[in-house]
Amino acid sequence: LSEHAEMVLQSSDRMRSLIDDMTTMSMLQMGSLPVEFIDTVLQEVLVCAYKELKDEAEEKKHTISLNLPRDPVNVKANAKKLEIVFIKLLDNAIRFTDEGGEIVIDLHESNGSAYISMKDTGIGLSAEEISKIFKNFYQVEHYLTRTHGGMGIGLTIAQGLTELHQGKIWVESEGAGKGSTFHVQLPISTNFP
Repeated sequence: LSEHAEMVLQSSDRMRSLIDDMTTMSMLQMGSLPVEFIDTVLQEVLVCAYKELKDEAEEKKHTISLNLPRDPVNVKANAKKLEIVFIKLLDNAIRFTDEGGEIVIDLHESNGSAYISMKDTGIGLSAEEISKIFKNFYQVEHYLTRTHGGMGIGLTIAQGLTELHQGKIWVESEGAGKGSTFHVQLPISTNFP
């Protein structure tokens, strides 16, 4: 009975997460997502995203390094919405990196912007995949041979929420088997429009 209850709970959590994602994506597309921006310490947002997925990373024996400056990097943000961006990116890195891989999260500030990078030792991306990766429902794997799960909307949501925060998001990869690096640029608080 306990095992059955755990399975039901996990299924309901997945369903709730999917409904949340679809609702967020729909509201982003309509431009009707209610957001209040306040001064937010970016290091705290990144640590929260890391804690959210720490168990999944440990299950796959990944090493995650957080390279965060000691001085606070402040951005105007809705912390919960911005956290979703980094949860989506980290979830992708964990899922598409083989067991025992490495993920490095780096934050630095330059010329009025905060730069966050998330580099993994995962499957990498071709130039064609890079051009499509942020499109709705795009999946790197063929639907008949998929092994990594997901609906193909996580990166679309990450892009929409980043742009909502007046930021930019992009990805770089040297090709298949060579990992990927996702980048997010956000204006620091004093430069927020």
